[in-house]
Amino acid sequence: MTDQKLTKSILRKTFGEGTLSERKRVTELLVTAGVSADVLATVTMPGAGMLIRKAATHAPKGGVTVGGKDYVGGQFIPSEVLDKATPEEKAKIAQGHANDATGKTKGNGDDDSVKARKVEQDRRLDEAAAREPVDESREQPYSPDDHDAEEYDRAREFRERGRGDHPSGHRALKRVVGDQTQETGQVATSGASPEKPAGKQSKPRTVTETVALVHKLKADQGLTTPETVRALADAFTGHTHAELAEIKKQLGVKASGTKAEVSRKLAERIAAPTRSNLRHYSHERMTADEAHEHVKGLATRLATDPEAVRELAHTLTTRVSAKDLHEVKRRLGLRASGGKAEVARKLAARAVLAHVGAKAQAAPVPKEIEAKGAAQPEAPASASPPATPPEPPPTPAAEAPTPAAAPPPGEPAPATPTDTFGDWQKADREHGRESSRINDQAFAEGRKPTKAETARIKALKAKAEAAFAAHESEQAKQEEAAPSPESAPTKAGRVAAMPTAEFAAAVNQAAKDFPHGFGNKVFISDMYDHFHKEDPSLTPEVFKKKLVESIGGRGQGVELSRADLPQLHHPDFVDRSEIRHGNTHFHLINVPETGGYHERQNKDHTGRRAEDHQREQAAKRAAATGEGVSAPKGEPVTQAQPKSATPEAKPPAAPKPEAAKPSAGLPSGSVPAGAEQVHVDPKEGSYLFKHGRDYHTPINPDVGHRKQLAAKHAAAIKDAYETQHMFEEHRSGMIPLHRIISQVRQDAEANGQTVPSVNDVQNAMYQLNKDRHLELHKLSEVHMAKDHDLKRGAIHEDGRMYNFMMPSQGKDLAAYKG
Repeated sequence: MTDQKLTKSILRKTFGEGTLSERKRVTELLVTAGVSADVLATVTMPGAGMLIRKAATHAPKGGVTVGGKDYVGGQFIPSEVLDKATPEEKAKIAQGHANDATGKTKGNGDDDSVKARKVEQDRRLDEAAAREPVDESREQPYSPDDHDAEEYDRAREFRERGRGDHPSGHRALKRVVGDQTQETGQVATSGASPEKPAGKQSKPRTVTETVALVHKLKADQGLTTPETVRALADAFTGHTHAELAEIKKQLGVKASGTKAEVSRKLAERIAAPTRSNLRHYSHERMTADEAHEHVKGLATRLATDPEAVRELAHTLTTRVSAKDLHEVKRRLGLRASGGKAEVARKLAARAVLAHVGAKAQAAPVPKEIEAKGAAQPEAPASASPPATPPEPPPTPAAEAPTPAAAPPPGEPAPATPTDTFGDWQKADREHGRESSRINDQAFAEGRKPTKAETARIKALKAKAEAAFAAHESEQAKQEEAAPSPESAPTKAGRVAAMPTAEFAAAVNQAAKDFPHGFGNKVFISDMYDHFHKEDPSLTPEVFKKKLVESIGGRGQGVELSRADLPQLHHPDFVDRSEIRHGNTHFHLINVPETGGYHERQNKDHTGRRAEDHQREQAAKRAAATGEGVSAPKGEPVTQAQPKSATPEAKPPAAPKPEAAKPSAGLPSGSVPAGAEQVHVDPKEGSYLFKHGRDYHTPINPDVGHRKQLAAKHAAAIKDAYETQHMFEEHRSGMIPLHRIISQVRQDAEANGQTVPSVNDVQNAMYQLNKDRHLELHKLSEVHMAKDHDLKRGAIHEDGRMYNFMMPSQGKDLAAYKG
């Protein structure tokens, strides 16, 4: 501590400025430690209690006199006391302090003698001090045991630097103030130092004064400067918990913890309101009436100023209670649900739409538009051929009964029942696809659908509902045109009186011939409508009861099934078709496998058989290339084959084995040769995949041939599965068959190999499923699934339609040998 620069740097950096008494104490102590006077002349530091104790332990033992005091054995003793003491008393005092400092005595060293000596020393010091009058203005000796004063000094310095109150300082302050209260009977304030005279102690502020000071600081400085933070911390210091609670309530700021923590949080949150601590503020409350008037006052700005919408949402969130917000919502006539902040945001956004809609309704119709609308009905008369004015009105009336009457202008032509059903299906599919696309895209981007997207979904839904209503209206017209019960009394109650077996046969036959079934299923409501035309007295309850009584399998009764995806069907179909029997809900009637089942599967949406369409395509190809085309087995050659008698054309009755290679995966004569060429042409791709028709070819019954195909294509199927499994949409492991088939064909073409036919890959996968090397799975209602290509490449066998595949656990497809 003899280096001047080092000492000054350490002391100033650690303590800073201090009072005169504090500097004097440290100066006296450092002189005893051997610090030079020139260094001490420039050193200033406050309340260094800890440094005093450390220096006292290293101070020399003896009578060093500093500033009118003697340092004897570890403590300062006034010179006046020592001067009036006898030599024996001085020797005993010095000897006692020395023994106390070393912990030893020159006597026998027992503890009793040390204690007695200390008691005697204290008594003599008290008597010497009593003989000397004490000057009150003179500072009393500093006791190293006064640890509370040091903590208070440290806490005050911590607070003055703008860091709030130190917890230890509060504890020390409480002890120091408590001691002073007991000794003097006076209450010291927390803002005043114990060393300050009583006349300079500031009077504690009340809650009202503190709140007023906060508002004044907020108005003057904006609560942004560090000085404001320190002023706020000083303003909140010294209040009790009850007073701080009242201050928090009046200021509308939330804070919890000890008094020091509450004071610090209040100062920080009032001084620096940001988005992160905005939730701690509960601004001045608004009643329901005030909030309603506030919304009405912002109505003109809401439609043009986005900031007004955000301001309204913020106001409703922070200044209106949940109960009042519900009342505001009721008065505005708007609907909103969710949390308080979400309801406020929705009300602000929907208030814009409500204001714009009300403004549009109140706006007058322009005269030119009104005149145009009034003149619109007269347009057909002006466009008609020249005639007298009274003639056009009677003409439609006279021609009304004829079916050739022209529809009114601006309206579509009346659709047939098939057209209305198709229109409804198309609109419903469009709504489902677009809704799924918008919702999936919004979910992937982590947001909600925008207003424009939501409006589009609603418009498509309204369009689908309108199409369904048109379909229902058309069915109602057909029912009205059907014979009444009076005109056909013999049919009344005929279906209800049918025996169970006869009813089941009638239902199965009707299901086979039904024009618009889904795969091998027909809705119960459609079947009821079919029988209701024959028996108008038949009710849905009676028909469903007859169906339950006729339940049976294997062609012995009616086979019912539930909808796999009921949420994707129209609610009216599901509700009208639902039958609750036991613990099962039925919606559909399964078409029997015998008879019309495979014929139904080989029909497209127009009702034409797949073979008829393939024959037409093959005839067009033969006419273009000049090749002959053979007809299916048992059917004559069509007239569209003029070159069938050419030498190049080979009769289909005795095909050569080489010519049968393209159709090796099919039973003989099951599919026309021309259609087979369409399927296996690698340049144009599969007709099935190119045009999306639901054309299915049966599985080859030859097990040996299927095993050969499985061994040939097993490795390619495995590679195709692993390639498709890398896509995120196929991470579940279930991959549609048409994706696998397309991948196998693409890999073969890319590697320069012979591109296998679709049917060959299907036969291979079917055999691998039989040998438990992969698993085929079905989805009965693929027509309603989001992926409408699931029917492409599906395998129809065993009365099922397989649409997905996944490899079996523990089996290696590449190791399959047949």
